[in-house]
This record gives sequence, C-alpha cells and structure tokens, in this order.
Amino acid sequence: MASLHLPTPLPPPDYLEQHGRTDRDTSLVPAVLWEALIEHHASRDCRTLARAARDRGLLRIAMRFYAIAAHASDNDALKEAAWLLVRAGRRQEAI
Repeated sequence: MASLHLPTPLPPPDYLEQHGRTDRDTSLVPAVLWEALIEHHASRDCRTLARAARDRGLLRIAMRFYAIAAHASDNDALKEAAWLLVRAGRRQEAI
C-alpha cells in the first residue's frame, strides 16, 4: 500500500495567532467547566487553576482551588489565598 505524504501545515499568520490568543485569554469559561475541574482535578494543578480563576475575576472559585491545594499541604497556596483575601478587603480572614 502506498503511503500518503501530506504537506507540513503552515503556522498561522502572526496577526491571526495574536487575535486567537487574545480571544482565548478574555473569553469566559462556562461555570459547569469550573465545577467539573473542582470535582475532577489533580492536586498538583490546583494552584494553577486557582490563578486562572483569579485572573478571570472568579474569586470564589479561586478560593475553592486554593483551599484544596492548601489541604494537600501546598503552603504557597495559603499565601496566595491570604493575598487574595487582603486584596478583597477581607484582611481579618487572611490572618
């Protein structure tokens, strides 16, 4: 059987790649996805997911991920959660 040789795809033009990156960075992730991530996460990913939620203004979801990470002995997650509480004007809870 003869093998099929496909040409190597070209990368997208810079302007298209930039637009796609910007669009992905600012698009909202459905709430159902965040809930699924909370239920089916790998512990090592919790702080990264918390930051992603935080960067999108989803502070309650971010705090849930930080809490899961802290429960898994991630001390940096505790620091980031405290910082988030202070920025939200909830200093007493951060102490």
